[in-house]
Amino acid sequence: MTLIESIYNEPEKWRATEYTFNHADGAQLWIANGVFFCEPYNGGSFGFIQKIRAYSAYRWWTKNAPVEAFN
Repeated sequence: MTLIESIYNEPEKWRATEYTFNHADGAQLWIANGVFFCEPYNGGSFGFIQKIRAYSAYRWWTKNAPVEAFN
């Protein structure tokens, strides 16, 4: 499963901080500066379309995540 698929399929395992979006297994996305800077925080990079998809998944998560994810 890819990082983006994981946001949709496992929303309970994700947590948002001020700058990053973190998965329980340690994966992180940088989200602080918006869609054009949305990148894996621990290395790697996204192409333009992947940045849009990842940031869209993050925005979906902010509206649909379980309540427990915000504690």
